[in-house]
Amino acid sequence: MHQPAKRTGPRGFSAMIVRAADGGPIRTLAIGRQKKPVGRYPAYKASGRALPEESPAEVSVIQICEVSPYVRSVLAQPHRLEISVRGRTRPLVYFPDFEMKVDAPLAAALEEGRSFGNAALEWPPRASTSGDVRTIVAEVKRPGDKRLWDPEYRQKLMLAREVYESLGFHFAVIEEERDIACVDGAVLRLIAYHTFVKVDNLDAVLALEFLAARGGEADLRELQEALGPGAEGVAKSHALQIRGVLSFDVLRYRSGTARVVAGI
Repeated sequence: MHQPAKRTGPRGFSAMIVRAADGGPIRTLAIGRQKKPVGRYPAYKASGRALPEESPAEVSVIQICEVSPYVRSVLAQPHRLEISVRGRTRPLVYFPDFEMKVDAPLAAALEEGRSFGNAALEWPPRASTSGDVRTIVAEVKRPGDKRLWDPEYRQKLMLAREVYESLGFHFAVIEEERDIACVDGAVLRLIAYHTFVKVDNLDAVLALEFLAARGGEADLRELQEALGPGAEGVAKSHALQIRGVLSFDVLRYRSGTARVVAGI
């Protein structure tokens, strides 16, 4: 079963968004049958689902979403958009790469033209009005993507943007060189490696009390030492970041100067 949502566009076309009945990806990848490298990535912010991914760039987008204090949830291959255009016998069909639920400051930053990676991981994060959550639908582009030369594909993107914006969604084209390469991939992988490390309420309370005793902000390495010896404390801090308990400066992580505050 699918869950359709119909919308008529302002320029003589109509569209329907079709979602999977289980709330997961609308289509999955047949691993082993593809000519290009594909895989599945288990994501905490996708309720633990293994999300289909078709490129390292898509993996990086998932990891940025996992680590970002602004992203509440992320889903790959979230729906199918069917656009019926006057004069065409068959609808244009578009599968976006991602759909995200995010706090308003991230959506606003992308509208201002900031890169996805820098905006999603800015520190300290900007608090938003409670409950002000926006939807971002995203397409990931790698250098030399031949589809950009296809007039039908360009038309699909143009019409898709109109449909999403008419629904109050934000539509973003995430370019690998501009929006992903600005983030240290090794740091992303290190933090994401600890996504499902076990942390409990005691770990969260310890971290928040540690910050409160220092005026709400501390050196990340000192907090990691408080959470446990060596690798244990590091892993717990990463898991608490992904769960939104902590917010540390991912962009300064490698330099060893990262600071940390409570999650927003």
